[in-house]
Amino acid sequence: MMLKSVIAGEYTAPPAQGPMIAEICGMQPEAILFSKKILPMAEIKDIPRDHTIFHQFYDIDQIIQVPSLAYAYNGGITWEKDGFVAECKGVWDEQGRLMIVINHNTDLGDAYEHADNPLYPHQFSGFAYRLAINFILYSLSH
Repeated sequence: MMLKSVIAGEYTAPPAQGPMIAEICGMQPEAILFSKKILPMAEIKDIPRDHTIFHQFYDIDQIIQVPSLAYAYNGGITWEKDGFVAECKGVWDEQGRLMIVINHNTDLGDAYEHADNPLYPHQFSGFAYRLAINFILYSLSH
């Protein structure tokens, strides 16, 4: 199978081998544009909290907004741009398998990066790693 440019809209999705993970902060259209270039017929839906991906190893009953490192300097503001509520959305294939996970309005990357920084709260990095472990184990087993 040949893979082409996502930007040019010529991407051919590889066979399902666990979901692809994306992190998007701010306005929703970025996520829609992202998925439409990869899977033109895809529909982005909320992943229900009772989905296996949230209970693969750790039980995650609530999606919290994980802030960037700026949280340590801005008086505890967790949001960036216009994203006030953290969401976890997904795209499923025709067989009902979760193919893409979109973490919207949450900065999981900063949580991984700053987990050992004493200024960055452990509650956020711990949550981000628990979520990542669930994502990885789900990918390996589905």
